[in-house]
Amino acid sequence: MIVFFMITACSTNPKPAVDASSLSADSLPAQQPDSNISDPADTATTKVSTFAIKASARNLMNMVLGQLAQENAQNERVKKFGVLLIKEHTKSGKKLMDITADKHIMVPAEIPARMQLRINELSKLKGAEFDRRYMIIAADNQQKDINLFEKAAKDLKDSAFNAFIVKTLPALKMQLDSAKSIKNEL
Repeated sequence: MIVFFMITACSTNPKPAVDASSLSADSLPAQQPDSNISDPADTATTKVSTFAIKASARNLMNMVLGQLAQENAQNERVKKFGVLLIKEHTKSGKKLMDITADKHIMVPAEIPARMQLRINELSKLKGAEFDRRYMIIAADNQQKDINLFEKAAKDLKDSAFNAFIVKTLPALKMQLDSAKSIKNEL
């Protein structure tokens, strides 16, 4: 009986080796969220999951940046922009969380490490220097958000996410316009 098992086990055709460089994020199994992951989107298995994870992480970052503006800004327009970020990203974050919960997509509960580094650097600044640097980062972030949402609008075939994107994009564009205007004023 043991000999039969060994012969059967040894005679099976082994699977060919896979070149790791040919793997994409979409071909890898999903992993549990881990705050030590520098980019949670690396764990996504579909375009929908990738978008949800990236949008959620960016949303969290924008809320923290809004709070940081409240604490460190000198310019009143920068502080008001921070309030706007908190308000808009809290609202869109809730909608995003509702969709991801319905679709059983796990999104980060914390800001990814590489995003947190940017926040940490910015948090060391105060006053006019903070205002100037903050608005450069804010304009850049809003453009990245828009790029993410516009790409997802083209790529995703999910009606719930597409409706979310269509509803959220105008607010992101308005935030970008505000960020650019304030940045140019400073």
